[in-house]
Amino acid sequence: MVFLYFILVLILGMIGYFLYIQVKESRQKGLPFWHFGDYTVLAWSLITLTLAYIFFNVVSFAPSFSDTESAIRYGEKTAQPWITSQAFREKLERDPNNIDNHFGWIKAHFTENYETQVADVRTFNREGTAIFNFYTALSENGMTQEDRDMGNLGLGLYYMFRENEQLYVRDYGNARKYLLAVSDTSLKYLNYGLGVCLFYDFGYELAMPHFETELKKNGYKAGAWYYLGWIYFRENQDNELRKLVYNPESRPALDFHMKREYFYRQGDLLSFYQLYFTEYYHTLSFFGLLGAFLVLLIWLFFLHKVGFVAPMKWTHSALAVCIGFITALFAWLIYAFYEYTLDFERNGEILNDALYCFLGIGVIEELIKLIPFLVILRFTNIIQKPIHYILVASFSALGFAFFENLLYISQSGLSVIHARALTACVAHMLSSAVIAYGFVLGRYRYPGKTWLWVPLMFLLSALAHGFYDFWLLNEKVQDWFFVTFFFYLSEILVLASLLNNALNQSVDPGTSEKQLTLNTSRLSSLLSGLLVFVFAVEFISLCLMSGTEYGNKALLSGFMAGGYLIFFLSVRLSNIDIVPGEWAPIEFFAGLLPSDIGSRKLNLNSVVGLDLGLYALNRPGPLQQALPVKGMVRSREKRSGYSGWFIVMLDFPLLFNGTSYPFVFIRAKNKEELINKEEPTVIAFCLPVDPADPNSQMVFVDWAVAK
Repeated sequence: MVFLYFILVLILGMIGYFLYIQVKESRQKGLPFWHFGDYTVLAWSLITLTLAYIFFNVVSFAPSFSDTESAIRYGEKTAQPWITSQAFREKLERDPNNIDNHFGWIKAHFTENYETQVADVRTFNREGTAIFNFYTALSENGMTQEDRDMGNLGLGLYYMFRENEQLYVRDYGNARKYLLAVSDTSLKYLNYGLGVCLFYDFGYELAMPHFETELKKNGYKAGAWYYLGWIYFRENQDNELRKLVYNPESRPALDFHMKREYFYRQGDLLSFYQLYFTEYYHTLSFFGLLGAFLVLLIWLFFLHKVGFVAPMKWTHSALAVCIGFITALFAWLIYAFYEYTLDFERNGEILNDALYCFLGIGVIEELIKLIPFLVILRFTNIIQKPIHYILVASFSALGFAFFENLLYISQSGLSVIHARALTACVAHMLSSAVIAYGFVLGRYRYPGKTWLWVPLMFLLSALAHGFYDFWLLNEKVQDWFFVTFFFYLSEILVLASLLNNALNQSVDPGTSEKQLTLNTSRLSSLLSGLLVFVFAVEFISLCLMSGTEYGNKALLSGFMAGGYLIFFLSVRLSNIDIVPGEWAPIEFFAGLLPSDIGSRKLNLNSVVGLDLGLYALNRPGPLQQALPVKGMVRSREKRSGYSGWFIVMLDFPLLFNGTSYPFVFIRAKNKEELINKEEPTVIAFCLPVDPADPNSQMVFVDWAVAK
């Protein structure tokens, strides 16, 4: 715990230093106290996170409950089994004779170990030492037979729920031994426990009578129904199974996957979808919905900022998102078709899982995300420019991702909000953008070849999607998770390239370079600030829902895993330089090199329109007599494959070797520098072969200085 707070304080110290530097620079520029220049959004997001951390750690917030029943309901609704476990422990201390308290404590404890997403909580007291000692003492030293029976029942349940950490199996043999030692055969949970042990060790036939007895004795009905449902299902006892499945009392107790297959095979799609919503979204809290919606808005806002060359209406992006959300519902049905009709699902084998990740995940999800794009393309006139293809496909992908994010947040808790923002949304946008880029290539670069490029890019997109998921899902290669990580970084570079090329082709004729100026520094800090704000909202939500200690742990683990991604995403996705008509090579690896990680494209369009003075270097050279001259940067030029050249129209013609030149060509000597008026920049000074033709060849004269 001390180490945890040390790391968090260190992070806060770094944040504080960054804010100090920004405040200092703002004061030097005469900006108001709340304005941090290009870094305003990032600075205020960091301030929000810092203040939230200080507040919750000062007040040491923890959720409080009026009684243990409220705590149990809260823990179950919010998927926080550690709260449920503690509440049952308190109930047990007050009422040790209530057998439901014993069962609830044991079950919730092992649920806590296996379901929570926070590593140190997941491994805490995995063996349940306190439970073992408590029931061993009752079994051996109980004052009454009832106490000894309770001890034996507790030990039986302990071995039944406890999973061996190395072998991932449960000790049903020991469980059965203690359960058979219970003298009172009418004890609640006894027949349920015996049935479970027999179910896994000896099969259905011996287990069924115990579950039926548990029901007859009005015991643990939910548990008995669960296993009877499986037995009826596997033994094809349709009449008995139907009674359980359509009984409102027993239906919630039955296994999700069994009900899913049953409804699919029966063609009961209404119950099929109702099952999904009740199972996957019943624990979704207000904060979970807020987090998912915030992530959606952030990426929508960023895409609208990037598409400034050909702005799209928010109503159009909302339409694509809504259709994407609705069509995502079809994924459940198609997955069921693959699994139950085609008998094709993951089984742990490398080849099978690789094919499934491609055909069963990549193809399905990319096809579903493509539907809204095709609907909008066919039935509306929203898509007018190349960038619109990429944006509409990305909006559709965000609708799908929003649907998926709600599911993951509901199932895994609030601590996954930042991960969904940093990875899943971007991966979905990229895979959809790749397909849309096929339309762009087939209509603008290779006209008439849409029939070729769209299927090709769809195949590539599905393969990339499947490759990404395979390294995450297959247990035999999960130790190679870094493959997915570096592949994802490469995907970010590709997405930036697709956006840039689509923007290049979307510029209207006559648009000046000034109108194409994009402040990449501000865009980068905007995105990083919004992503940091996601962490702030997640931290506040976790503290309110689960307490300060849990929030601190999640914040640290989140920043350790996601801090670099915030930096990489914000730098690379804002790495845009608009050159009208240019088809730049797609970047895959260049930005991954250590020397390139922090590099970004210069805002070269901002140079156009500057009034510059051009001066000779302080050394002998051919320009000593001709310079200085002054002029205005008229336009940006692409020469010898480099688009960082500029034409400077001079205030007065330059006389050089007896020839008068009304304009010259310049570029920064160091291509990583941006020509500006604040600082002198060493430039390459070139003259045209034909002084009357700006399109003529140029001749290098010497190095000079622009300022």
